[in-house]
Amino acid sequence: PLDPFHPSALRRTRVLATYFDEIRRKAGVLAATRAMAALSAPSTFRRQAALAGVGASPILHAAVGTVACYHALVRSVGPHRALGTVRAAVVAAARHLALPPSRNPDDDPLEALAEAIEATLSSGQELGIYDVRWLEGAPGTVQLEILRCRIHEICHAAGAPEVTSCFCDAESPLLTRGDPQLVLVRDTTIARGAPLCRFTFHVVGDLTARRARSSSS
Repeated sequence: PLDPFHPSALRRTRVLATYFDEIRRKAGVLAATRAMAALSAPSTFRRQAALAGVGASPILHAAVGTVACYHALVRSVGPHRALGTVRAAVVAAARHLALPPSRNPDDDPLEALAEAIEATLSSGQELGIYDVRWLEGAPGTVQLEILRCRIHEICHAAGAPEVTSCFCDAESPLLTRGDPQLVLVRDTTIARGAPLCRFTFHVVGDLTARRARSSSS
């Protein structure tokens, strides 16, 4: 199925190229070379098998690889610059994984948003990446809670819990699919010490007016 958790081989290659281009641009050729070596090292693959599980989602494997790249970058450019570089690379990769928004003029914008988010997170839940609880949000919003995040567990076990926040920052372009009319607000996150992540998605603009235009067309 076409979703961010089941990328084709070609799409994965393009995402990886984007990831390393961003590292090269922000930290230099030498740092990017060391990051690539860390990602392809046998120890990284052993850690993938131990932490992510055989046959697990490519995103979980990417979390292990990102931690390996981060540790390599720390030795090259220091922890602060390394974390910023990895964050930029992960967010850039997420933009390439995000599917374009599917719009039908007759669709209710809030229902379309809820269906798109539910389809994406349901796939992630089936793969064991998240445990999700859906909430009854305020009017004009879609609200949910992430009760478990396997990405956070992997980053923590691999010795770099701070890298989890890079994946947190990638969630907005991934889940909103780059739609400028959707905004994600997070009240709490597991990455920052909370017991769960609470997500609230807002439809920007006058929702009632947009619904009226859709129903009259």
